[in-house]
Amino acid sequence: MDLPTSRTLSLCAGIGGLDRGVNAALRRIGIVPCTVCYVEIEPYACAVLAQAMERGQLDEAPIWTDLKT
Repeated sequence: MDLPTSRTLSLCAGIGGLDRGVNAALRRIGIVPCTVCYVEIEPYACAVLAQAMERGQLDEAPIWTDLKT
């Protein structure tokens, strides 16, 4: 049986704290989370997001810096 998947777009992602919490909650109820893109303008936050993806703490996805794109 395939588990349902939730695809999300993380707007104003910050350092990914909300994404981690939402993903953990979704897993607890049997839904597979999948972030398809993070949008964050602050360079420091983008660096933290990239590091978290490298460590496997967040889904691998592109980081956009302009919400309008």
